[in-house]
Amino acid sequence: MDFFKLRFINVLFLFVIGISIGFLWGKKGKDSKSAQNEYKPVYSQITPDAVYLSPSSIQKESVKNSYPNPMDDDEDYQLSVVGDNLTEEEPLTAQKKKESQAVRQDNSSDFFSSPSSFYGKEVYVRIQMITARKSEKGWRINSVYSDSDKNLSYLYIDDPDMISGEKPDFRVGYYYKVLFFCDKGELKNGNRLISIESTGEKTPWASGISALE
Repeated sequence: MDFFKLRFINVLFLFVIGISIGFLWGKKGKDSKSAQNEYKPVYSQITPDAVYLSPSSIQKESVKNSYPNPMDDDEDYQLSVVGDNLTEEEPLTAQKKKESQAVRQDNSSDFFSSPSSFYGKEVYVRIQMITARKSEKGWRINSVYSDSDKNLSYLYIDDPDMISGEKPDFRVGYYYKVLFFCDKGELKNGNRLISIESTGEKTPWASGISALE
């Protein structure tokens, strides 16, 4: 009698243990499946959102991408070398000459009172045209300057480079702004023309006739 009772108790005990193990195993499987369903990827989009760059970093990146690497073997570079074979400076255009004259100081009073003090210098004066004679050496301009006391000084300027042109529009009695190089410090010789410009002004006695001889 006791043997059958003990055997029944053992079977019941094993049955309870089996049910408990099955219950625990099923709960563990549900927790694992729930964890898998709750997984979220790092990025919700195919590509990550744009990253904000400060203006300084953008400028650095732009400079970095704009200029090629001088050590890149795929690029060929030429360095400009300053040597003896330099091209001559092109002559000043008429506009540049006018701008150059506009900022120059008028030397008329000082020059005509003491020409020798301008030896070897550029001189900028305002004179009246008298005549312009053409020769094999170019134009020779004869002009006059009148100071505040009505004293007259005659100035001769040579134009061997024909800066005035083949047939300049020089008018007797008209005023001109002249830039020249004073080679000897004299009024009659050694004065080489650099530029000449009409002011549009004239003396009361000017008739507008040509000064060309």
